[in-house]
Amino acid sequence: MFFKNSNSDAPAEGSGPNRKTLPLLPLRDMIMFPHMVQPLFVGREKSINALEEAMNTDKGILLVAQRSAKTNDPTPDDNFKVGTIGAIIQLLRLPDGTVKVLVEGSQRARIHQITDETTHFTCELTPIAAEATAGAELEALRRETEQLQRAVLAQAPPADRQRLDVYRRISRCDSLATIAELQKDITDAFGENPRPLVMLFALTELRLLAAHYGVESIIRKPPDVVLTLRDAQTLLGWRRQISMLNIRLVDPARASEMGRILEAQFTDIAVSTPSSFVERAQDFATLNAMTSVLVALTMVVGGVVMTNAVLMSVFERTQEIGVLRALGWRRRRVLGMVLAEAVVLSLLSSALGVVLGVGLGQLIAAEPTYGRHFLIPSYSWGLVGQVVLLAVALGALGGLYPAWRATGLRPIEALRYE
Repeated sequence: MFFKNSNSDAPAEGSGPNRKTLPLLPLRDMIMFPHMVQPLFVGREKSINALEEAMNTDKGILLVAQRSAKTNDPTPDDNFKVGTIGAIIQLLRLPDGTVKVLVEGSQRARIHQITDETTHFTCELTPIAAEATAGAELEALRRETEQLQRAVLAQAPPADRQRLDVYRRISRCDSLATIAELQKDITDAFGENPRPLVMLFALTELRLLAAHYGVESIIRKPPDVVLTLRDAQTLLGWRRQISMLNIRLVDPARASEMGRILEAQFTDIAVSTPSSFVERAQDFATLNAMTSVLVALTMVVGGVVMTNAVLMSVFERTQEIGVLRALGWRRRRVLGMVLAEAVVLSLLSSALGVVLGVGLGQLIAAEPTYGRHFLIPSYSWGLVGQVVLLAVALGALGGLYPAWRATGLRPIEALRYE
């Protein structure tokens, strides 16, 4: 059954001139933003009752994030103190007892008190007026987010476009929600305005989506994986250590000067400017090209070595092949025998190479001095299978000429060969 809420912005009674009392819906694993339309699946009894109260009173509902998504039965203290007032657009009761609801955020609000009404939560709140935001940094982030959102939206399938439209709304500077308890930590780390942090988070998500949908005009083969600092330090074994720190200057023209000052002040670090990153990228491109050429040469040399090994085996067994031919072996059978030997030899060689490669990678990662700078290698069975198949294919190609030569031996000449 569908319901329509046509007047969710009506004021509610409260204890102060600007205060309201609204039903409260705790959210798990998400934060609701103003001007954001989001479908929700609600299964907890108190949450369903809060939705029904909002529909019956036509006053709207406050959507607030839980402190922990693992809490199934939250108390008033388990919720953050800043949320978003939402309007219920549609509500659908599903056969399994859950409710699917479509809500639209309208305005941020600060919670003064949460009351457990047994059937559902209510809260006394004060709406937060949108603040004027300015600054070149935030405007640059907004433009990049908007540009990337358009590129992702153009490549995404139709089913995902409504969900991706939220990034267009987030790019509006007055639509960003904040969490009061995190305000101090964010201010200490990123300055007085936390909005650039939220914008950077949205921008990072868009970059990952662009890679998923193959948006090559904005990002081409991004090499980065986004992790929290603590997870990255644990993964790399760098307790209380970092490998790189990015510094954004107010005046980019002084990058070289600031680099020299920092290197003089901190002698154990190396400072790289954007120009040096460009040079390094060119060096890496050259290195990748050289590596590709080296791999191609290695494959050619491997094929030549296999050809030489099988050919020497044919030379040494010329009389044996002559006897087999005299006993009635046909050329096809001799060809199959030599090719089978080449395939078995390449299979054993590739297996030995895989074992040596894996062992060498583990030894390098375990080395105490330099090994800590490398991730512990991880290998999939698919990768191992591809390596073995490539080696077997090269072995078979290398064995073609010796096998063809063996089939051309005449029995009389082969028996006379010494």
